[in-house]
Amino acid sequence: MKLFPMLRLHCFLFFLLSLCGCHAHEQLFYAAPSVLPHTEPPMKTAGFWISHTPNVDGVLMDEPQIGEFNRHLQKDLRLIQDITQLSNPYPGLNLKMSLETPLLSLSKRSLWKNDGQKVDSEFFHSLRVLMNLEAMASEVTLKYGIMTHYTNQRILPTDEPLLAQPFDVDFDELQNSSLEVGTPVRIMHETSDGVWVYGFSNRSAGWIKKSAVSFCDESTARQFLSPASFMVVTEPKADIFLDPAMTQYYDNLRMGARLPITMENPRTAVQVLLPGRDQSGMFELAVGYVPADDVHKGFLLYTPRTILRQAFKLLNEPYGWGGMYGEQDCSAFLVQVFSTVGLDLPRNSAEQARVGKIIAKFNQETTAQQKTNLLSREAIAGAALLPLKGHIMLYIGTLEGRPYAIHATWAYRESVSGKDRIRVINRVAVTDLMLGEGSKKGSLLERLTGVNILVP
Repeated sequence: MKLFPMLRLHCFLFFLLSLCGCHAHEQLFYAAPSVLPHTEPPMKTAGFWISHTPNVDGVLMDEPQIGEFNRHLQKDLRLIQDITQLSNPYPGLNLKMSLETPLLSLSKRSLWKNDGQKVDSEFFHSLRVLMNLEAMASEVTLKYGIMTHYTNQRILPTDEPLLAQPFDVDFDELQNSSLEVGTPVRIMHETSDGVWVYGFSNRSAGWIKKSAVSFCDESTARQFLSPASFMVVTEPKADIFLDPAMTQYYDNLRMGARLPITMENPRTAVQVLLPGRDQSGMFELAVGYVPADDVHKGFLLYTPRTILRQAFKLLNEPYGWGGMYGEQDCSAFLVQVFSTVGLDLPRNSAEQARVGKIIAKFNQETTAQQKTNLLSREAIAGAALLPLKGHIMLYIGTLEGRPYAIHATWAYRESVSGKDRIRVINRVAVTDLMLGEGSKKGSLLERLTGVNILVP
């Protein structure tokens, strides 16, 4: 078997450099084929799966049902945070413990920096000093803010990546999530240098750059939380401009993001409200313009056709752990897709596995055939979520006894001569659930832990 054709191009270049006495630090993996095992090119379109889906235009939930679904996630399951209901003042001791816990946990692990150097205790000590925990009052007064730019949300207040393995650059252990322009937050604490603030959004909590927050009052935050009239992004990304001619670029929004609208011209641009920021960091109203073709006024109708179309718009979009590089991981992919119809899914895969109608939970005794039978009999394409340990996928149908899913994934394993080999996908892809069969981790189907459908 020839080796070079199976390697990514940059891996081959690194090999050549090593022959010249240079040393490549990045880990080298085999690339996955463009058409993955047991898939065919037609399967990479929404229309293919739409044609195989019964009742594809049936409404899965109407607007009142979606509202009740979201309230259940927030009030009963407590998977979505209502930032307006946080205690104010907030107990300082509780907050201090919340900030110290990840610091202590990470300091006990073996972690590496980007340059391959192991992280030492001084790194964590300096961060603890920066976090200014000793200055925290017994009762902390919370502030409202709105994100003015797309921003990474970090577990600790630093841009320095921490890696679980040397040069594992696609997985930063400090990357918690990312926040869109217009996301309301509740700010709770600030670093001693004034660069970072700690706060809650509706899905997650973490450290964000203070320069990307405009501080505001509660009524302004509510205007962005529940606008009377709004647009939702229906393309993978929608650019924001500061002029009606759409020549002055400002930022972008990912699928499912929404902003209040003030005026629309369907042929050109939608005028949206933007959170501006004055020199003191306080909110000031601004306007922006988003291409009309990239957005929809209000939410889309929740049907299997809608979800399949939205999911396949993201096909081949790059994978991004915790929103790294402005992209999406497995759970963020689902958040983006279902946000277009107004469903507010929680941020991580374990929490997403708890929502909707749970039709099955599998254990080690459940056979692959039993799982396949249940999926083909009861799962709804475009509405069924397929959770694994540390991963989650969207079910799209079963063909010739093989269940298929679309998901944002980094890699899969294949067994070669009794050893596992990693093949990097690094994108949103369509795969059958037998992917990984024969490897030490097992196939996706073997690892499947349950099925839940996003219905009332």
